[in-house]
Amino acid sequence: MFTVERDAESGEYHVFWNDEDGDLIEEAGPFKSQEEANNARLVLQKQEEAGIIPDVESALDVQIGGGHYKTMKIQPIEFTLANNLGFCEGNVIKYVCRYKDKGGIEDINKAIHYLELLRDSMNNG
Repeated sequence: MFTVERDAESGEYHVFWNDEDGDLIEEAGPFKSQEEANNARLVLQKQEEAGIIPDVESALDVQIGGGHYKTMKIQPIEFTLANNLGFCEGNVIKYVCRYKDKGGIEDINKAIHYLELLRDSMNNG
């Protein structure tokens, strides 16, 4: 099943390809117009008809709730794990990396909040 959905905040369109159980097979986007998204949907439908199903190699290939991490050369979780960063540090990295594409000033405020939590934990323990 293929659906085209418009993100209310950004106005961008995404195409979702789900199996019979509703599990996500592939997501395409973002697209600036509904016409572009519909063209992508047609390509995915032709792939399905031809029996071509994309290989999902790891959890990093799948993103729930958008595509703002998949376009990055290094995803925040990869950087966080590779550098053995803790929860607060990882969230700072995540919010700083995505603020332009997702949450704007709210994500900047979240990053600051996690820095304040980190500072407080260092001062208290």
